[in-house]
Amino acid sequence: MKNSTKQIYHKNQKSQLIYVILALLFGPFGLHNFYAQRWGRGLIQLAITLFTGFVGTVITSLWSVINIFTINSDGNGKAFYTNTPAKYICGFLGLIKYFAEIVFWGALIIGFMMGNFSDIGEKSNGKNWTIREKTEKIVTPEKTIYQTTETIKSN
Repeated sequence: MKNSTKQIYHKNQKSQLIYVILALLFGPFGLHNFYAQRWGRGLIQLAITLFTGFVGTVITSLWSVINIFTINSDGNGKAFYTNTPAKYICGFLGLIKYFAEIVFWGALIIGFMMGNFSDIGEKSNGKNWTIREKTEKIVTPEKTIYQTTETIKSN
C-alpha cells in the first residue's frame, strides 16, 4: 500500500507558486520578498535597483534566482504551500533571464564605450534623410572659431 502525504493548505499560508512567479517577473524590485513578508530584503533589493539606475538588476536578478531555489518559508517562518515543479521551472527561466540581462547590459556598456550609441547630433529633415551636424571648436592664438559641418545622407 502506498503511503502518500498530501499537503494541507492553511488560511494564512503563502503560496510558493506566487512567490516564484513574483521573483521571476519582479525580482529586482523585491516584490516576492514583500509578498513573503521579508520586508528588509525587499527594501534592499528595491533600493539597489532604483539607486543604481537599473544597472543593479544584475545583482538583484541573481539574488532573486537564488531566492527561488532556496527560500521555502515566509518571513514569519511558516512554510509555503509548495509547488515544486513551478519552483524549478521558474528558477530555470530566471537563470535564462539573468544571463540575458548580463548580455543586454554588457552590450549597452560596450556600445557606449565604442561610440555606437552616441550619435546625438542626428536629426531627420522629414524626407527620410538624416542630417548629421558636427561642431568643432578651433582655438588659435588670435580667436576661437566654432565650425559646423553638415553631412547629408539618405536612408
